Amino acid sequence: MKVLHLLTAGETGGIESLCRDIGTYSKFGNGFCFLSHGGIIYEQMKKSGIETYNLESIGNKFSFRKLKKILALADHYDIVVAHHGDIYLKIYFILIRLWKRKKMVMMVHSCYDPMHLRRYGAGKKLVSDLVWKLSARLSDAVIYVSQAGKNSNEEHFGKIKTKSYIVYNGISPEIIVNGKKHRRKEGPPYLITYIGRLSNIKGIHILIEAVSKLSPSYDIRLSIVGDGPDRKELEQRAADFGISGITHFYGQQTEVEKYLQEASVFVYPSVCQEVFGISIIEALACGIPCVATSVGGIPEIIEDGKSGLLCQPFDPNGLAEKIEFFLTNDATSFVREGKKTAEKYSIIKTIQNLQKIFCEL
Repeated sequence: MKVLHLLTAGETGGIESLCRDIGTYSKFGNGFCFLSHGGIIYEQMKKSGIETYNLESIGNKFSFRKLKKILALADHYDIVVAHHGDIYLKIYFILIRLWKRKKMVMMVHSCYDPMHLRRYGAGKKLVSDLVWKLSARLSDAVIYVSQAGKNSNEEHFGKIKTKSYIVYNGISPEIIVNGKKHRRKEGPPYLITYIGRLSNIKGIHILIEAVSKLSPSYDIRLSIVGDGPDRKELEQRAADFGISGITHFYGQQTEVEKYLQEASVFVYPSVCQEVFGISIIEALACGIPCVATSVGGIPEIIEDGKSGLLCQPFDPNGLAEKIEFFLTNDATSFVREGKKTAEKYSIIKTIQNLQKIFCEL
């Protein structure tokens, strides 16, 4: 069995990291086609010998030259999987189905959330919705990465006749094994850590305000790992709140485990309907107490008061209160339960579930 995975680009991100791990750990054949451009994850995959195709130099976002290349690639695979949700990728996906009659799988890596579509005009949003519906109807299977993702998309688009499944994302077994050995650093200075895309929908601006409320009373540092369109705005916000001296922006990183192992508390303050949170799983695996907002699929990962703490989005006071709890209380039970939770989300289990679906097709 050979599976062709379609992605828009190969930059650092949850979808890209998931695909890299599928290519690394699965026993079935995989190829990964990047339609727009490569990136750090693409380079990692290429270097490790995973079959990759970068179509950056072939035409624009949509071109018949690129379509011809994709159709030729599809001939060598049994199943084609669409990962990213952009319109052009979905159009290529639809055309493969119509011309090649391959088995087609659409993976849905996001909740339907108007905040994600704010940059779209009314016309583009309408086209996006139509392309999503057609892609789903032409698929042999639709795979959601959380129950929240399934619920939100079905609420907006309506239930589809295509078989649907839920397969949770997973992290590498190495992180789980290393995490079992790791002991969280106790006492000040406390390091509050966020890892992810630097976009306002991720709520980092709320985290900065929350840390500013704690900084007069505690010896703390804020570590922000990742990059994105709102980095400069966030750097300015840290300065405006008077915490630029204790806030460190580390940019895009591929090896995030070392940043997690240095953390005292991991915070995921998303204000959008986050479908999942792979960095939350990685933090739990490393024994780092987690504070996150109760949005989207995050409550499917964190059991509030047991494996972590949840708060409402857009609430810097509530977020500061939850972070402060882990600065002033024994977190042993949270660490223990967090590591147990992380073990449920191994990439090996993800691959086994995907393979079962692919074999059924």
